[in-house]
Amino acid sequence: MRSVGRAISVFVGALIASWLLGQSLPPVVIASLCAISLVTASATISSRWYISPAFTTFLVFWSVLYGDPTSANIEYHFDERVLGTLLGVSLAYFFGILIPNISSRIRQG
Repeated sequence: MRSVGRAISVFVGALIASWLLGQSLPPVVIASLCAISLVTASATISSRWYISPAFTTFLVFWSVLYGDPTSANIEYHFDERVLGTLLGVSLAYFFGILIPNISSRIRQG
């Protein structure tokens, strides 16, 4: 279930980035974490586990929120990213599984 893995991966990446953004880390630590995230994402891109979205979400959060890491801004972007992913997964199930099953049943009888 790649879609479930994607949703979990985005949630984990957003959760870790959100927590770290609230820690007021020094720039050298932020740069190190981003570099580790890039290297790890590159190393796991061909994995059968769908974990790349955790790293891309982590990097997007740092890119977008580094200048204004207020809790309201972090919460807004967390909700936006996670709910957007869940909506995308739901739409994929709807149009990829439900609609084809319904249309095949209609054609059969």
